[in-house]
Amino acid sequence: MSILNIRKKKITGNNTINILCFLFIVHCSLFIVPLHAEHEVSLRVAPVIETPVNIPVFNTGLGANASLDWAFLQFNKFNFGLSAAGSFVSLPFETGDPLNLMSGSLGLFLRYRPFDRFAFRIGGGAGIYQYNRSGENAANLTFSGALGLEFYLLPYFSLFADSSYTYRFFSSEPFNSFGISAGLRINLSEIMSGKTRLHVEKTEQYRVFPVSWAWYENNPVAMVRVTNDEPNAITDVRLSLYMDSYMSQPWTFAVVPYLASGVSIDIPVTALFNEAMMNLTETVNANGQLQTQYRSLGAGKETSSVIQMPIFHRNTLSWDDDRRAAAFVSPNDFAARYFSRYVQTGINNILSVNAGMQNNTPSNVLIAAAMFETLRLYGITYIIVPATSFANVSADESVLDNVSFPYQALHYRGGDCSYLSILFCSLLEAAGIETAFITIPGHIYIAFETGDDFWYAYNDDIIELNGKRWLPVELTAPELGFTGAWRSGARQWRNNGEDARLYPIREAWEIYPSVTVPASGDHLPQMPQWDAINSSLEREVGLFRWGDTARNAAQRERNRLQEETTARRQALVEDITAIIAENNVRDTRVQATAEGVMITLSNIQFAADSWELPDREREKLLGISRVLRNIPNVRLIIAGHTTHIGSVENLLELSAKRAQEVANYLIWLGACRESNITVVGHGGARPIANRNTQAGQAANRRVEITIVDN
Repeated sequence: MSILNIRKKKITGNNTINILCFLFIVHCSLFIVPLHAEHEVSLRVAPVIETPVNIPVFNTGLGANASLDWAFLQFNKFNFGLSAAGSFVSLPFETGDPLNLMSGSLGLFLRYRPFDRFAFRIGGGAGIYQYNRSGENAANLTFSGALGLEFYLLPYFSLFADSSYTYRFFSSEPFNSFGISAGLRINLSEIMSGKTRLHVEKTEQYRVFPVSWAWYENNPVAMVRVTNDEPNAITDVRLSLYMDSYMSQPWTFAVVPYLASGVSIDIPVTALFNEAMMNLTETVNANGQLQTQYRSLGAGKETSSVIQMPIFHRNTLSWDDDRRAAAFVSPNDFAARYFSRYVQTGINNILSVNAGMQNNTPSNVLIAAAMFETLRLYGITYIIVPATSFANVSADESVLDNVSFPYQALHYRGGDCSYLSILFCSLLEAAGIETAFITIPGHIYIAFETGDDFWYAYNDDIIELNGKRWLPVELTAPELGFTGAWRSGARQWRNNGEDARLYPIREAWEIYPSVTVPASGDHLPQMPQWDAINSSLEREVGLFRWGDTARNAAQRERNRLQEETTARRQALVEDITAIIAENNVRDTRVQATAEGVMITLSNIQFAADSWELPDREREKLLGISRVLRNIPNVRLIIAGHTTHIGSVENLLELSAKRAQEVANYLIWLGACRESNITVVGHGGARPIANRNTQAGQAANRRVEITIVDN
């Protein structure tokens, strides 16, 4: 039987027109390429099993196909592109030679990848096929469609399985077939380029101070945003930073076990700097390498980019945390250690011939007094630079300050309060004496641990805190002598109350380790003569010895009076609490304070930006007035407090007006005479609860009525 008798038809004029139309469509489709797309070229090869449809003379045959896919448009989880394919199939005939079919086609495909390792593919195309049997051959048009599943082994290798349907123009009736194939897809673009699709960008830069170089191992220098633009999730993402001049090796600052496709995360960048940072005498913009490694479907990838980081010079500091200055306190500063050992040696020599000088004075106090007097005789002076004074720079956390190291303060024989505090703490720490910073609004000075639990007992010139006894020393007036500087420091501590803070240096070192500048031994101080130091020290020891005896007696009397006052206040607290409970006054707390008995009215519900007292708040004050009328000649301090939301000036004014409104109402109720009331407004400066929660803001929005002792 001849194939021509079955359905043979050679190419005619009409077929030629069809083929030309097909080629024109193919030519036009090549220009459908979006400008913004990431292109991907892959090769697919597979064996084929093909079965003719409704043509009993043909049996199922085998073959192979190959296609070159060009994905030029990608959006979300979809890929769209062109596919050029070629195939060969041999179909057995009932008798005689098989029918061999060779075809080439061009078409479109769409790939949908809902999972990391699985994707679905649908495609269709048109082309030309040629058949051959027993020397007879002809060609015609063919159309095909396919549906398949892909499994990704690696970013560049995947397995696939397709089912297809092919429509061929053959004669008066079409020649259709159904086929299945399974093969390998090779991503040529991925193999050749190995492109990384993990993007890292710096989103925030923090200030970097060389003096805190060790602190940045656990605290960020910057923030970066990491975005996974791979089509699949990635694992074992490792980010490291390396700055050639200031780091000994790359520092891995983050490891992300898993990051889904399309997801961004913000990561803090820490850095393991080395002591080379301390050589910076001017601010620089340093370049570093930001290195990223990760695994995509098991394949390792890595990339690097340049990150620019401004680093300030070694004397720069910000006062956002007063403990930062502890890093400048260095017992290993060569000049400071030389100065300290000179004083310690002199003290030992004096005591060897005049043991009575020490008497009951603790060694720490004697050494500190000698150190202070030696500095005074050395010529140390307090120097105010208005632009960079502590009072100015400490009020604004964003302002940068220049702070000297101990050797610099000794070399220039002076500085502002922060310079002198760092120097004196360094001298005492070099002698093994524990020190602390004391900060009050606009000022910083120091204290040291007395080393004695009984010396100057019952004396408010000694600060007792957390089981230790600290002696405060004001350094800005060396002419007062050690005893005068001590009394001045103690007075400032008492006068500033809750605004005064004490920061032990050794605790601060756990956060901001001490650093030493290599050049600290270049200029050794010219020390004063010991005869002058000895005379000054004897005078100071005599002053605080006499003060110890006289003050102890006065302090015992003060303690007796304080005990009586405390008992009286506690009784008043109990009485007021009982009356408040009887009158069912809510949101009210009573406690004894240093000034008297405080009645706190929490959650005062003023209208927004208003100081008019609502009726429900007047009911609270009505109950309070019944308490106050029972206290003869009562004197009050009424303090208003607001939340922190708003400008400082507006909050201060609003809190004062609200406090005045409460005072006016109490006066109208006859609870107190106007002359016996003091009104103050603190704005949002004294919160008692978390300012960032609604409950905390309600607690902070309060009025405090303090009953002052008569």
